[in-house]
Amino acid sequence: MKKTVLWVFACLLFIIGVNALTVHTVSAASNYRSASSIEAKKVMTGDEDISKFPKYTVSLSREEPYFVYSAVVPLVISEEGRLYLDLLEKQPAEKKVEVLLYYDKNCEHYMDDQQSLNTIGNSKSVMIEKAGTYYLKLTMDRESDYDKPYSVTFRPYFYSTADQTLKNGVWTALSGKKYYEGTYYKIVVPSDGHINVEGRFDGNNSNMDFAICNSDKFLTHGCRLINGKCKSYFLKKGTYYIFRSGSFDTMSLRYTFSKLGSSPFTIKKGQSYTSHVGGNGEEYVKYKAASNGYITITCMQDHSNKKVNLCNSARKEISFAQTLYKKGQKCVYGVKKGQTYYLKVSESLSYNEGEIKFKLTEKAIPVKSGSSKAKAASLKAGNTAKGVLEAGGKTSDWYKFKLSKKKKITFTVKGEMNGAAQLTLYNKKGKTQSVIAGQGGQYQTYKKLDKGTYYVKVSRTTPASSGYYTLKWK
Repeated sequence: MKKTVLWVFACLLFIIGVNALTVHTVSAASNYRSASSIEAKKVMTGDEDISKFPKYTVSLSREEPYFVYSAVVPLVISEEGRLYLDLLEKQPAEKKVEVLLYYDKNCEHYMDDQQSLNTIGNSKSVMIEKAGTYYLKLTMDRESDYDKPYSVTFRPYFYSTADQTLKNGVWTALSGKKYYEGTYYKIVVPSDGHINVEGRFDGNNSNMDFAICNSDKFLTHGCRLINGKCKSYFLKKGTYYIFRSGSFDTMSLRYTFSKLGSSPFTIKKGQSYTSHVGGNGEEYVKYKAASNGYITITCMQDHSNKKVNLCNSARKEISFAQTLYKKGQKCVYGVKKGQTYYLKVSESLSYNEGEIKFKLTEKAIPVKSGSSKAKAASLKAGNTAKGVLEAGGKTSDWYKFKLSKKKKITFTVKGEMNGAAQLTLYNKKGKTQSVIAGQGGQYQTYKKLDKGTYYVKVSRTTPASSGYYTLKWK
């Protein structure tokens, strides 16, 4: 009696034409377990072996009265992203599987154009705009051997496109949104320091563009990754965002943070540095003077439009900012041996996302001047004195000379300054005889000087002036 009932029930199912949907999870041991729906697994870091993600085998049932076999599978997506469906078994060319993803269980509204898969490795990708349950319909026309069972095995997974928070030093897999949209990846900088950004496509480094934004999501740094890496960026403590504009490429992204003082990005004499700072951003490049003298910052490319300024060890500006916008343009600063400085690089135009490449050179200048009138160094007619006014310094350079008779004299001043220097001439009693200001040139006293001893003070016209000079008289 029991066997008769089961046989009758099976016949009724066949007559009615019910879609007998069976979904299986296939394990390594090929043990199957039934499931009413499946869930796409999220690619978290990009390091995962996707071949080990769950795969599913779906049995297709015949749709009466046509020779069409299909199945509808509820598919759960935990967040917005780009869904991938990989076909895992080769199908004959005449038996292609049509794959469509629908919003509704009645399969009336599909998400994108249909796609047929018939070879191993074929993959379908669909942009999922929000988390939820969708409906995957697999369809195949079968004009022959329609009475044979048929199934499809595939693997679903997705890359997130949602705005999210990145963790320091941790790779995060992601995919771009539509071309006219973008994704923000929040980063929290615990203290003043540097971040370094890395990216890769499917495990391989490549060139790509990002932007670093402040807490208001306003551009501060244009970020170009060359072979998967970009230069370090100085950021103050706070919240920032790494922004990626729309692109359908899937990739992985990582940033690493290092505290100020432990950053490896210290420039030395003779080295070059490339900065991608943009918008309202700024970054600092550490430098320690090897000698008493001056450094020269030389722009290595055209169209940079970046401002460079010298700061002390506390990152306080101690010079005038100078925009370097063409190849060969220079700025000069006087420095003191052993002193730590920071080169502050910032954008002169708030919308510019370009870069600047500059080279730092250093030249030592032996100190032969006096630090006060009482310690003034002797300077004979026709001899040349060389000196440096260090950035952030307050002292002046003093020289003295003697005239054996009454005469007019000429001073010749050369050198390069960030700002300007001035010469002040005093007699033996300390009375000012003449003041000469300017970057350089020849200057003659307006009257003959009496026989006797005179003093020359070389000083800054403003506290921010610095550089080197040469001085002689006759």
